[in-house]
Amino acid sequence: MQYEASDIQVLEGLEAVRRRPGMYIGGTDGKALHHMVYEVTDNAVDEAMAGYCTHIEVVIHPDESVSVIDNGRGIPVGIQPQTGQPAVTVVLTKLHAGSKFGGGGYKVSGGLHGVGVSAVNALSDWLEVRVRRHGHIYRQRFERGTPVSELEIIGDVPEGDTGTIITFLRDPTIFEVLEYRYETLLQRFREMAFLNRGLKITFMDERGAFDKQGLQVAYPHSTTFYFEGGVSSFVRYLNKNRAVLHEPIYAQREVDGTQIEVAVQYTDGYNESSYSFANTINTPDGGSHMTGLRSALTRSLNDYARKIGFIKEGDASFTGEDTKEGLTAIVSVKLPDPQFESQTKVKLLNAEVRGQVESAVVEALNAWMEQFPKEAKAIVEKCRTSARAREAARQARDLVFRKSALESMTLPGKLADCSERDPSKAEIYIVEGDSAGGCFSGETQIALADGRALSLKEIVAEHQAGLKHFCYTIRHDGKIGLEQIVNPRMTKAGAEVIRVTLDNGETIVCTPDHPFMLRDGSYKPAASLANGDSLMPLYRKLSDMKEPANYNHRVAVVERLAEWIDVYDIEVPHSHNFALASGVFVHNSAKQGRDRRFQAILPLRGKILNVEKARLEKSLANREIQALITALGTGIGNDFSLDNLRYGRVVIMSVDGEELTFVKDPAGRICAERVGPFIDWLWETGANPSAYQVICFDATSGQVRFKPIKAVLRHDHDGPLFEIKTTYGRSVRVTGEHSVFVADADGKPVLKRGDEVRPGDLLVAPGRLPLSQPAPAQLDLLQAFLALDEALDTDLVVRGIGVEAWYKATVRAEYADAPQMVEPRVTIPPDVGNLLKAQRQALGLSQADICEAVGIRQPVTYYAWEKAAVVPPWTISFVMWTCWVSTDKRFSPRSRWGTVAWIISGTRSIGLRRPIACAIT
Repeated sequence: MQYEASDIQVLEGLEAVRRRPGMYIGGTDGKALHHMVYEVTDNAVDEAMAGYCTHIEVVIHPDESVSVIDNGRGIPVGIQPQTGQPAVTVVLTKLHAGSKFGGGGYKVSGGLHGVGVSAVNALSDWLEVRVRRHGHIYRQRFERGTPVSELEIIGDVPEGDTGTIITFLRDPTIFEVLEYRYETLLQRFREMAFLNRGLKITFMDERGAFDKQGLQVAYPHSTTFYFEGGVSSFVRYLNKNRAVLHEPIYAQREVDGTQIEVAVQYTDGYNESSYSFANTINTPDGGSHMTGLRSALTRSLNDYARKIGFIKEGDASFTGEDTKEGLTAIVSVKLPDPQFESQTKVKLLNAEVRGQVESAVVEALNAWMEQFPKEAKAIVEKCRTSARAREAARQARDLVFRKSALESMTLPGKLADCSERDPSKAEIYIVEGDSAGGCFSGETQIALADGRALSLKEIVAEHQAGLKHFCYTIRHDGKIGLEQIVNPRMTKAGAEVIRVTLDNGETIVCTPDHPFMLRDGSYKPAASLANGDSLMPLYRKLSDMKEPANYNHRVAVVERLAEWIDVYDIEVPHSHNFALASGVFVHNSAKQGRDRRFQAILPLRGKILNVEKARLEKSLANREIQALITALGTGIGNDFSLDNLRYGRVVIMSVDGEELTFVKDPAGRICAERVGPFIDWLWETGANPSAYQVICFDATSGQVRFKPIKAVLRHDHDGPLFEIKTTYGRSVRVTGEHSVFVADADGKPVLKRGDEVRPGDLLVAPGRLPLSQPAPAQLDLLQAFLALDEALDTDLVVRGIGVEAWYKATVRAEYADAPQMVEPRVTIPPDVGNLLKAQRQALGLSQADICEAVGIRQPVTYYAWEKAAVVPPWTISFVMWTCWVSTDKRFSPRSRWGTVAWIISGTRSIGLRRPIACAIT
């Protein structure tokens, strides 16, 4: 193929536009078709920005031709000096022809290159322009960019009536889409009206639509836009169906000839609706003005968040992504010399605009936040929520899930995995507490079969070098044998430990819950060992032993250490115990009490986290949850799949089955149920656990309430249990790793491991049960118990004020026929008794006389009354007594009943020298 000078072509006029339309309007699709209308309309808007146009009309005619009508100054019709042609002809047929190159025609305009309307002319099947100017109407017609008529006057108009009408029909040989979408153009014209306050834009669609039967289903219609609120009205319109957090924040300023107008409003949603405009032209790809807005928002909101304490010292600041959530914003700039990325003007490139916009927005936003602190805090809180969600998403992306036991090294270090690769044959035990993985200081020595005593650290190092080790163990038949040590490792960094000292002087440093084997073959946690406990000894025959050691391997001292250290452990298959060099045997914990061929153990520290209430990023930041997700292999969120589950059986180890808990049944009845039998009953009957509720405690609010059961599990447990008893007789049995609520130094409930609870700790227990709904206002438990009578299978001991009142009422009812037996009694002070005795003696009455008169059988009783040695008589007896010793002469010692009647009517006539101070009980 030859390449000569004759192969070089020069495209004249508008031929280049028709050959390469994508360079001028972005393509030949529907978007480019609508861009044709925008180019013509933008010229009319330029007239409005210059202050000469107040009304623009856009009409789609039935033949898909479009007319753009404005009342601006009208395109000049005089002769253009350079070309000798009318200016309107030059504008429509020459590329880069116009008055927007600094000639003074426009201070601010959307057109830059003088290409837009001429490109429209080139890509139209025909175009006709009419100009009202100088009192005349001028007209010229073009076809595919070429004039087919001269500029001519076709009529007159009043002087001062000016404007331009451009009507064009797109070229069907160029465009792939030939019909305009009314909604697309409507949105664009609405934006233009918002951005040019006071400008009226009328959009009319004269097309109708007909169905296959020829029936009209759509009719011509028109819409008019006119807004005085500018971009603030624009934001309100965008948020008309959304819940907003505040009124629009508005900023307006002119900097170095650049007019800046910004409106910002946050909603309670999650999507962003931000739009940028340069000289009223939509820039969908943003640019320097949008960058300035985002920088201002991020900067101001971070400063304010730190000022009010929402972002603490050392916390990460909000990013631009955080401040976008729920944001609705409009930024509009009008500048003399805008620089766009291309003829389609999708992005503004003027670098200086960023700083101008940022400065204007920061100033306005800071002033607004100081004026409206409540609304400002709502915005900052929304940004903080977005930041947390972003961090959660990042952590979710960073999580790497293991697909098989040998395919990855990302499994958590605390996981003691199994060797089985078939998930259907593997199972995992999730235990509570890192100590389930074990237990000794790194310096603890193990007695090896080769005669050495190596520390756990040394064994780990040699194991990594490929060496094998064998230890002493007690087999199931009770005899000492040998087993290979597997999986020596550090199980936890910084663990709490205690020191056990034996009677042979040896010391062992381990975690409090590690089981030691007693001489009878049972196990006891280290923290529970007491002085004198006899441990299982290791007897070995040594050739150089001159005389036997006289040690019983008893515990001498158990003491808790203040330091926290790294702890180590090993696994001993089959027998699950091993001998220390100090001469005693210890048990393997949960990790060792398994078949490592198909059983895995994952220890989790305490109560990890309630993921239902915690934020996603907080959940994913929790190391225990990370370990759980990674170990199970199912993934989370959109990546969750049970097909990737690494174990066919997941067992969760929890509480003692004999423990009592309060359960509310579907009928609202509350019963104390033992956990194990209750779960067994649910399993055996197939009952729905969610129909039952258990009593729960909220450590934050202190409230006790019933909540539905989500699921139940049951499993075996062969480790030690701790029984915690309180001074009031309550007790609970827990594993060493299980946590209970205790009160801290401030009286607030905190979690504490079962093996860490000590005498003097205050356990948190419910003071009362929440009532069922509906519930009786008052429940008489005593009457309820008495109603059972013989049905009770145990004795009840009750006490209290209510019980005392009930018992007194019962006794009174029993002696209703003998009121003197239940009358209140009188307590007489000693001096009063002496006074009554002296009065009796003065009257010459003997004790026998008083006894006969009052009705006392034994004189010794009356003697005790006068001495105040016993509880005084009933009220009636006391009254009769005082009457008999009265000095009032109206009463005879023999008229007892008259005396009683008198005393009841008024006691002031008793002839005593001072008032009698007595108490009736």
